[in-house]
Amino acid sequence: KQGAVAYESAQYAEAIASFDRAFALLPAPSLQLWAARSCAQLGRLVEAQQRSREIASLSDQIGDPVVQRGAQLEAKKELAELTGRIPLLEVRVRGTAGRAARLTLDARPFESEPGQHIPVDPGHHVLVGTHQEQRVSLAVDLELGERRELVLEFPALAASVTPPTSFDPVD
Repeated sequence: KQGAVAYESAQYAEAIASFDRAFALLPAPSLQLWAARSCAQLGRLVEAQQRSREIASLSDQIGDPVVQRGAQLEAKKELAELTGRIPLLEVRVRGTAGRAARLTLDARPFESEPGQHIPVDPGHHVLVGTHQEQRVSLAVDLELGERRELVLEFPALAASVTPPTSFDPVD
């Protein structure tokens, strides 16, 4: 009940915490549905998507089965709409001579293969790559449903130059 009150009061973070506490005691699809909706209200669309996907695998025999089956059907419908709103990011790394660069997105480790579209929440993100002693970063602002490719380009490392062993003056 506390989660519903928090949700109706637009206190979505509090609602998530309340729904999660209740879900730990009673893993009902309806509780996870309201937690997913709360995540979506906060712009945490990727988490909302994950929670919505989870709902299908939950038992509808907890609490009122009709209510729980209804929650599963609503989650399936909302998941389709939600998936279209989630921005997708494709990251390409260049200038590493085939060696992997370490990547972070918003200070969290991040892995991406060429051609892979990674779902991310809308808003501001910072991609940082490190390779050998170089560090390159890109900032990006993503809108709902946007698809974006980022190219993280590492400049060529300074080639080691061997100094000449003799000096021939020019006349």
